[in-house]
Amino acid sequence: MKRLIVVTLALLLLALPFGVFAQDATEEPVVTQAQVVLDQLNNGDFAGIYEQFTAQVQAALTVEQLQQGWDSVVQQVGAFQSVAATEYLADTNTAVLHLQFELIMLDLRVTYDAEGKISGLQFTPSTYQAAEVPTFEPPPYADESAFTETELTINQGGDFPLSATLSLPNGAGPFPAIILLSGSGTNDEDETVGPNKPFLDLAWGLATQGVAVLRFPKRPTIYANELDLASFTIDQEYTEDALAALELLRNTQGVDPERIYIAGHSLGGYILPRIAAQASDIAGLIYLAPLARSLQDAIRDQYAYLLSLSGASDVVTLSILDNLANVINTLTEEDADDPTMLFGSRPIYYIDLQGYDPVATAVELEMPMLFIQGERDYQVTVEDDLALWQAGLGAREDVSFEAFPTLNHLLMPGTGASTPAEYQTPGHVDGGVITTIAEWIEGQ
Repeated sequence: MKRLIVVTLALLLLALPFGVFAQDATEEPVVTQAQVVLDQLNNGDFAGIYEQFTAQVQAALTVEQLQQGWDSVVQQVGAFQSVAATEYLADTNTAVLHLQFELIMLDLRVTYDAEGKISGLQFTPSTYQAAEVPTFEPPPYADESAFTETELTINQGGDFPLSATLSLPNGAGPFPAIILLSGSGTNDEDETVGPNKPFLDLAWGLATQGVAVLRFPKRPTIYANELDLASFTIDQEYTEDALAALELLRNTQGVDPERIYIAGHSLGGYILPRIAAQASDIAGLIYLAPLARSLQDAIRDQYAYLLSLSGASDVVTLSILDNLANVINTLTEEDADDPTMLFGSRPIYYIDLQGYDPVATAVELEMPMLFIQGERDYQVTVEDDLALWQAGLGAREDVSFEAFPTLNHLLMPGTGASTPAEYQTPGHVDGGVITTIAEWIEGQ
């Protein structure tokens, strides 16, 4: 590659914060800074960590010793796999990351002084105990006697078959249908986040109102070990399976083949125009909190927002993020084979998206579109994303926009500034979202 890149922040993927666990707004910066340190350890940026140490720690520890310590951990317990949970110890200003390695779990404890410098960094035996996830309760607007769920298979006979669930209204039909595409990260068919299942809410709510819904897990969720990351692009993440799902529904009894819509949430909405440009006979598109900016810009802005919740400012970390976003923006074909992970993806992923403008692509599509946005959403925002969609499509009579003042990124109601901790509180997609979609489809 043309330059050395050693920092990634896969924990802040855009669509849903699967790598970010429940934290109070005041502790978020410290915990997130520690997650940056973890990424630097995992990517070998020991010099970058060393620069964050206090003078006392720097006097007692060399970069080489830090590297030897990490290498020793990996040799003893295997490769790092995931963050199971996080904690914040206010009395010592310490972030605790509960880490799963191949053999056992360990805790990474990162302590910060008043100036934001690292005064302590150590691995200890893990104290993690998994919290019990509340039992999911069906949304109040769902009538389970009004529909039947059937298991189907997308890409049956192909390299990556996916089990899918069709929620089909009871009755003669044929019924209009929606294909749901989830946001970034590894998502199951319900787009589960803690105790919440927004795609299950959508499927059951819409099926109750006479709209069939097909939902399925993302390919990387099921085939993480089989995918070739050297060539993995957003088309393998979304497009191929969306087109296969479309073909499957066209040949499914009870579904009207001329009234099939595709709905995308967050990054799933970002890629909708690209999918539609490659398909035929789509009845329309439904954008649920759709990203309009580049992924790297959105990640950087999310991090800045989380810092702002406590009034904190981390110039060093924001500078790292700005630099990494700039690296992504200047990638060329020469970087396509580089294995470096940038915000959780290899360079080939971003190179494939260069030149793709979701709004400009959507402008060229001759089909009705519905945009739904929560005004409390900090991941995809009214100011930075919805405004771009409205600027490009707002004058069209076949495009509708609905903004809900109290909804967050999961399209669930709340109050105050939205935080990752909010996603761990049991809730349901707002009933107004269900009604808006059902009435819009009925009017097409």
